[in-house]
Amino acid sequence: MDSIKEIIEDVLKEISSERVDLSIRILKIWQKIIGKPEASHTRIEEFKDGVLMVSVDSSAWLFQVNLKKKR
Repeated sequence: MDSIKEIIEDVLKEISSERVDLSIRILKIWQKIIGKPEASHTRIEEFKDGVLMVSVDSSAWLFQVNLKKKR
């Protein structure tokens, strides 16, 4: 019989694995939508309630990303 500690560790590993998989899928979709040049100047901060929060490294890249906003 597993101890509580082992069960909790297993659950946390499973959750972490699912989050990594989701993060990778979101990143790949983002790169496909926005394009690799633009994506290299952005960082995905959060995906919550269907909203993707992204930061950019300069106002010039913010302008470029905003041009593709409807995508």
